[in-house]
Amino acid sequence: MSQTSSTAGVVTRDAEGRETTGRDKKTRSEGRSRGGSKLLRPVLMIGGVLLILLAVLLYWLFSGGSVSVTDTYIKAARVNLSTDVSGLVDQVDVKDHQTVTKGQILFRLQPTRFVVAEDQAQAKLAEVKQQIEGARHGYQAQIAKIKVQQAVVENDRLNYQRYASLVHGGGVTQSDYDNAKYKYQGAEANLAAMQAQAGV
Repeated sequence: MSQTSSTAGVVTRDAEGRETTGRDKKTRSEGRSRGGSKLLRPVLMIGGVLLILLAVLLYWLFSGGSVSVTDTYIKAARVNLSTDVSGLVDQVDVKDHQTVTKGQILFRLQPTRFVVAEDQAQAKLAEVKQQIEGARHGYQAQIAKIKVQQAVVENDRLNYQRYASLVHGGGVTQSDYDNAKYKYQGAEANLAAMQAQAGV
């Protein structure tokens, strides 16, 4: 290589005889170093990814073999619960995942609705008791009236029989006999109606 000086700068000749300036030489050396970095960059990127994958694989293999998860569900015996009556739940007597036994109280409903319903039922029961008591008194009064009517019927029957024996001998008029007969029949009809009404 020979060097020739010019106003533009230092000129050199390469092995093939081409003239180059200092700037060209600098550009070529940068190109060579850039060419080397072009190859180095993909190697480093692939190597970095492989290194990360290797670290993850090693962590996964040697992390102790235990699994830790949150907010998951396992398959277990589950029972849907319902009540015979509707209401709002006031108190829950069991905790999550607690084993329960037959007959154990699981929750309690708010008693307000049931207290009101019980009070209404008690009021209705008292009303029905009063109605029954009134009906019983009415029935007893009806039985007493029937007994009185039976006495009236018996009296009218005796009068009718007496008038029947006297009408043939002329002791009473036919009109008195007919009145006694109709009175007796009317008393019997009233007695039958009263007995039917009382159910006796």
